[in-house]
Amino acid sequence: QTHSSLSLSPWGWNHAIRKRMLQMGVDESVLCCSELINHIRTLSHRSSWVDVLSILNPNELYCGNPHYFTEIEQVVAFLQKEHKTVLKSPLSGSGKGLNWYNGLLTGSLSGWINRTIELQGGIIAEPYYNKELDFAMEFYASECGVISFVGYSLFRTNSAGSYEGNSLLSDQAIEEQLSAFISLDDIYKLRDELIQVFSTRIAGCYNGYLGVDMMICRFESSPTYRIHPCVEVNLRMNMGVVAHSLYQRYICPRSKGLFVVDYDAKAGEALCKHQKRLNAFPLKLKDGRIRSGYLALTPVHQRTQYTAWVLVEEE
Repeated sequence: QTHSSLSLSPWGWNHAIRKRMLQMGVDESVLCCSELINHIRTLSHRSSWVDVLSILNPNELYCGNPHYFTEIEQVVAFLQKEHKTVLKSPLSGSGKGLNWYNGLLTGSLSGWINRTIELQGGIIAEPYYNKELDFAMEFYASECGVISFVGYSLFRTNSAGSYEGNSLLSDQAIEEQLSAFISLDDIYKLRDELIQVFSTRIAGCYNGYLGVDMMICRFESSPTYRIHPCVEVNLRMNMGVVAHSLYQRYICPRSKGLFVVDYDAKAGEALCKHQKRLNAFPLKLKDGRIRSGYLALTPVHQRTQYTAWVLVEEE
């Protein structure tokens, strides 16, 4: 039986986790109530954030034009205006639930749109942008309603938009990369504006980490580089926060690296890669922190398919 004074911090709250905790004998007083879970689910719906760009202070450096549609006829009308479009299921994250329109509405794409609308109430449609860089701002919402900035996340996605891993860098090093495209004053301004948005919308009804995925995009017209300030909002712990904490707590200040989440379909493939990395990149520590080398963050055996690991090098 969990003591009522204990605080639980799951990766994210939903009804399945609440039910599982109750079955395990956890005191209901330390669990997120059903009404609040429903509210978090509503806030996690992409439709709750499609208006963020419109309520930020006008800035020519911002891009993004998401729309939420509840009828397939609305989606088709939008697609006819755009040559290339990204379609997103409202309850998805980490690059999942994405589809692309490239000028041809196929039967399979039309079916996916219909199913998504039927199951999730609607669909998000947005023009495709020429992405230069994926990054995120990470925040924390305290129990007393204060929204604070935690740090940055610089991450990688594959060609399908799915999350692959994070750079292990200091916030200063990430700012240096961002400043090659956008001035830091504009980055800070956006950060402060988002704190105001979250202070209005989630303060007091959500407690924990949240991340805002963003993109730096290239345009043919001036300004050449612009920020998409709200690709998605993750009201939960996320890999960006994990990578940020890994760097701060366990990586030498003069080192940098990668935090990677991998999937290998074939039995033994992950173990083979793991053994090769162990031999090629021996782990070296300094003052209890990783100076360089490879470290698996999850157990790896013959049947392992998913792995998480870091690879660090000295500057």
